[in-house]
Amino acid sequence: MKKYLAFGCILVALFLTSCKSTDTEEAPTETSVTENAKVADEANEAESIEVLVTKAEEARAKAVEAGAQDVYPDDLAKLDVELEALKAKVSEPTDGLAGEVKDLTAKYQSLEKASKAAMFQKRVDELSLLDSDSAEYKAAAAALKDYNDALASGTTDGKTLLAKATVAYDAYYVICYESFKKLADEERKNALAEKRQADSVKAGVAKKEEYKAATETFQNGDNCYVTKDPEGAYTSYQKAKIAYTELYTEVSEKRVAAQKAIEEAKKKVQEASEFAVSTDETNPLEGDKVEGIEEEDAVLLEEDTFANPDEAVIEVEDENALKEKAGE
Repeated sequence: MKKYLAFGCILVALFLTSCKSTDTEEAPTETSVTENAKVADEANEAESIEVLVTKAEEARAKAVEAGAQDVYPDDLAKLDVELEALKAKVSEPTDGLAGEVKDLTAKYQSLEKASKAAMFQKRVDELSLLDSDSAEYKAAAAALKDYNDALASGTTDGKTLLAKATVAYDAYYVICYESFKKLADEERKNALAEKRQADSVKAGVAKKEEYKAATETFQNGDNCYVTKDPEGAYTSYQKAKIAYTELYTEVSEKRVAAQKAIEEAKKKVQEASEFAVSTDETNPLEGDKVEGIEEEDAVLLEEDTFANPDEAVIEVEDENALKEKAGE
């Protein structure tokens, strides 16, 4: 009995030892967990730096597209030097590198916004869209100057520069948008008036292709208006107005010339008829008709007529319907 009991104790001891060994192998130590996490973090950090650098390059491309190479050539060149230096560190990322790349990206973005603001400012001044003494103009100019001063200091971080550039951009955008919208509204009315003049002389029949092209230009203006591009709308309406005016003038002149020719032909027929009557009274001829002389009521020239001219008119959108589409 004692032998069986001893044997059972030995089995229990072996079982417990086996369980302990298994637990030790499956459960990682605290040190191994920390090391694995560190390796994973380093891998993620390296990947995120590459993505961030790509975003910085995309921000640079947009800044160039906005005209930064013309408006801020020296500042763009400085940022490019920084970008190349950061790209060289990507293979061996260091602490804080991600922050540096993000800051550089924000600086590129600020150049994009500021370049657009400067272009807007130029348009406002060239076209005298707004009085330079107005509060809106002064506020926009002050915002852009504030950005330029901060950029010139060379110590302002990217986030702050981007915020200042955005203020300047928004201010000038509103000025340009509202100004061109007013111009577009007025020019649409002018173009529509000229279209009605062209319709009155049946330009859609007399000059079908030219009339169609003018109307398509007008409709393009409507599309720009609805898609919040008032400058594009203004430009299209202006071109359409000129085209309709030229159509009206050309067709009108031709109609007047044609009518004059008809009247002159009628006059000659009348004169010939009167002369024939007078001659017949003084020197009557035998027979009723002489070769070469037309009948008294003969039609020598047909008057200018059109078949269903109203069908050639291309209608454009009602002003109220247009504004409703534009969300006004």
